[in-house]
Parts: sequence; C-alpha cells; structure tokens
Amino acid sequence: MARGPGVSLCGVEGPLPWQDLLLSAIPVRVGDNIIVEIEADDSPQKLREVIFDEASEHASDSAAQVMELDSVLKTPLAVELPAGVYNMRISGQWEAGDQAYKFRMKVEDLE
Repeated sequence: MARGPGVSLCGVEGPLPWQDLLLSAIPVRVGDNIIVEIEADDSPQKLREVIFDEASEHASDSAAQVMELDSVLKTPLAVELPAGVYNMRISGQWEAGDQAYKFRMKVEDLE
C-alpha cells in the first residue's frame, strides 16, 4: 500500500485479534487516495478491502467500510471515512490460494 510519492508499507496478515499486530498507524487525510499495490505474478481473481473501527477485535467484527476493488495489481482506494484510527484488511484470491494483509491507518481531517 502506498500513500503519496515514495511512501509505502507492506504488512502480511498476522495473528488475531488486531491488538496483537503491533502496527503503527499510517497517517492519511480524509479524501486521500491510497494506492493498493500487490506484488504477485498474476492479478488476483478477487480483491477486497475491509476497514474496521479501532475498537474492533477480530476480522469477523462489523466493518466500517467494505469495498470490492478492481482485480489488478495496482488500484486506487479513496479514504472516505471520518477522522479516527482504523484497521484495514486487504485480501486477494488467486487460483493457487488466498492472501491477506493488514494495516492500521489514522484518518485526519483536512485543515
């Protein structure tokens, strides 16, 4: 996942609950576009982002936002959430299997 020129982060899905991940929150602003970039040989058959409130404990909790993304290796994702800290899960499905990544982001108001 990249935010702006030269800023990127990679994080393979680890254990649950979210609090066990020890992730730093990536600062983004309301209205920013995040670039989701997948490093793989082939494009996924399906690509989905699910964003959870910071208080969520598991990936099975109710999501603040769910979006099917274009099934390509690089796609934009608009930040359309109120200010706060969120846990994001990007998951892809390929013929050979599935892969998921987790991130934490801090959405800040435009000022």
